Amino acid sequence: MHFPIELKGQINIKLMRSDDKFILEVKDNGVGFPELLDFRKTESLGLQLINSLVMQLDGSIELKNNNGTEFKIIFYEMKYSIRI
Repeated sequence: MHFPIELKGQINIKLMRSDDKFILEVKDNGVGFPELLDFRKTESLGLQLINSLVMQLDGSIELKNNNGTEFKIIFYEMKYSIRI
């Protein structure tokens, strides 16, 4: 996230549930994400952690680059069963 000096940075986080899936949106009003940079293949530790988490949750992630940066992560409720 990068914000110009004259712009007050704002970050919005929203988590919604729709049936058996969850939608996590993280959005800022910064300068946007560099168009030529593939956020799935980056040296950034933060983005590597996010991509790893999405993969572990068997989810999906998309990037919107309008008036800042928005990541939308969709994942499903995980079902666990314990046998004793």
